[in-house]
Amino acid sequence: MQRFGEDVAPHEPPVLSRRHFDEWARLYLDSDSRSRARHPEGVQTPCGPFVEILRAWHGELAYEPQRVRAPVAILRGAWDGLVTDADARWLFDAFTQSPVKRDVKIGRATYLMHLEVMRPALWRESATFLIADDAAPVPLERTNQGRCHVRSGL
Repeated sequence: MQRFGEDVAPHEPPVLSRRHFDEWARLYLDSDSRSRARHPEGVQTPCGPFVEILRAWHGELAYEPQRVRAPVAILRGAWDGLVTDADARWLFDAFTQSPVKRDVKIGRATYLMHLEVMRPALWRESATFLIADDAAPVPLERTNQGRCHVRSGL
């Protein structure tokens, strides 16, 4: 459990409860039928995602952010020891074609906030982004025939 609390600011209360951690750990180990046969116990995962993360840290992304034309949200914890403000700023700025961009930093959260006490804030920010009402609707225009039509906004 220490690994899950290493980014918490000094003198702050834990962001992950032992009870929740124990329950999640049990369920996670249950997801791999051979997990308890390993020493130490562990779930076998492909290394592909880890390789992609290492490549990204060296500037070799698996995609081209400047070609993304969809809305983008960067959701991160204020105590995230992996993604710095400079990293988030670089990524945010790289999405040059995205019509809507958000960079949201959630207080009292680390890189593992989906497991932590602030996870409801993560859920709320995710849902708010997915609702997709960031831009005000474009007003109706009258046509020469007196009918209204909506202009395409974004």
